[in-house]
Amino acid sequence: MKITDDNLVESLMSDGVSLDRWVALGSHLVGYVDERGQLMAKIIEDDALAAAASAFLRRRGQVHIASQQD
Repeated sequence: MKITDDNLVESLMSDGVSLDRWVALGSHLVGYVDERGQLMAKIIEDDALAAAASAFLRRRGQVHIASQQD
């Protein structure tokens, strides 16, 4: 099954988090910034979907850059 951008958007937003709050954290890890400004990781158990979600967010420029405060 080919993973489309629509599949990724649906998967990321399924928890009620808007697409603009999601960030790529690694090659197979994504997360979002919650209402309090805290970074929350999301484990996607399907490796292909996890990699595709991270790549999708990277293409959109939504990448978390770690800082001293993290």
